[in-house]
Amino acid sequence: PPAKKSKRIKKGDVISYLQQKQEIETGIKKEELLLKKSVVGNNSSKRETGNGFQDQASGT
Repeated sequence: PPAKKSKRIKKGDVISYLQQKQEIETGIKKEELLLKKSVVGNNSSKRETGNGFQDQASGT
């Protein structure tokens, strides 16, 4: 019985892990699409965000 129990738990863990992974991946893909759209929309905004990141990096 304990062996079966551990198998069941593992299956559940794997399923929940895969679900979380899918959610994370889809979220990242959505963010990437939004970033690409904004970059294509206007390059000036891309430069501004880039400089902002550089300033933050040098500031810390």
